[in-house]
Order: sequence, then structure tokens, then C-alpha cells
Amino acid sequence: MIDRQALADELVAGLAGPADTPISPSNPVYPVLKQLGLPSYPYDPAQAQRLMADAGWTKGADGMFHPTAGGPPLSMSVAVRGTGSFGANNLREVQGVVSLYRSAGIDATVTSTGGGGVLQREAESTNRGMFGLPLRESHSSFLIYRSDQIGTAPQWNGGNFAGYSNPEYDRLYNASLLAFDLGERNKLLAGALKLLAEDAVAVNMFYDMGQQTVVFRKGIRGPIPSSPLQNAAAWNIHTWEMD
Repeated sequence: MIDRQALADELVAGLAGPADTPISPSNPVYPVLKQLGLPSYPYDPAQAQRLMADAGWTKGADGMFHPTAGGPPLSMSVAVRGTGSFGANNLREVQGVVSLYRSAGIDATVTSTGGGGVLQREAESTNRGMFGLPLRESHSSFLIYRSDQIGTAPQWNGGNFAGYSNPEYDRLYNASLLAFDLGERNKLLAGALKLLAEDAVAVNMFYDMGQQTVVFRKGIRGPIPSSPLQNAAAWNIHTWEMD
């Protein structure tokens, strides 16, 4: 339903492609995840329309999906943190997503959260639409999908805004945090990420190439892309040469 390549072309000048998982192909966990059978969801408007019809939704004269039996169009709120240093960029990205959903036939709108504190956490935890946010591919980032991170009153702590709960995900992710062997840790994390893809917990839009981009002036030799596991572009600065 969503042309994620078109979104990447608009927002990051085509420097990234659609993402089927939060980790990029340069991450050492990625090939393990592919071997396990990472599901992919290519852009297929016709299939999306068939699935919507199976669920009881058909497009009306206004181009929006309505219940086949009649009724108002399918609506969805997409929440986003529109304040702070990254607020403007977050809003721009979510507005692009909302525009594509509306073009596809869903009456999507943007809801900006902010202000901090309990009220913001409550608004984000009780939102029953989508929540748009950037996600780094560090191991600790995937804590937000663990069931004990679902926010509850009165403090609404935790980043699991979708309320996702899967005991097998919890088990695999927790085991990956305790694994000392690198191969075993990568396999456990890959298994957890495969569950996220199978359960369609999130709609991963595109990879953020800013995490692996190194910019330097002419005449400097030595900078290379850093690992997504270590966002330190100057890690080998002691070997650089300069004219």
C-alpha cells in the first residue's frame, strides 16, 4: 500500500531503499536474519486492495476505503514527536507517510505529541493509530518491543507504544542480551527480529543512511564507513593522512 522507495526518494534523495527490518544490510545480524527467512512486503497496490476487500473494506467514489456494508471512511491517526531538536524532521517524514496513506485510500492524519512528562507518555501509549519515530539499529534499541515496556498508568513508562506482547520475542531478546558468543547472540537477535517482521509489528520505511555517512574534505585519506553497531566515524583517525 505504501511506496517506500518513493518516500525514500523524496526524503533522502534516493540514498536509501525500503527496509523490511530495522537493521541495515551492513549489520552482521542481517545475513543471519536473511538465512532464517526474513519476510518481505513489496509494494503491491493490487494485493493491498484485495486484502482490504477481504477485511470488508472497499473504495468509495471519494477514493477512500469504506466498510463494504456502508459507513464512514477508514481513518487513522499517525502520532509523532513534533517538538525538540528533531521535531521538524520527524514531522516532515510523518507528513510524507500520511500523504501516501491518504493516496492509498486511508483517511490518515498527523497528531503531534510533545511537552515531555507523564502527559506526553500517556498520549503516546494510548494512541491507537500508528506512531512514527526513527529507530537506531543498536542492540538496545529493540528493548522497546519487549512486553515489560508497555506503558501503564499512572506513569506510562516504557517505549512499547504499540502494546506488542509476544513471549517468544521476550525470550529470544533477553537471551541475546546474555549471550557472550557473538554467533549465538546474532542468531538469537535475528530470531527476535524475524518475529517482529512476521507479526508485522512495525512498518519499516527506509534505512537512515545518516548513521553510516562520513563527510570529509578533499585531501584527506583514511575515513571509511563505520559499523552500524558503533556510530563513531573517527574511530580510526590515528591512521588518516592529510595533504
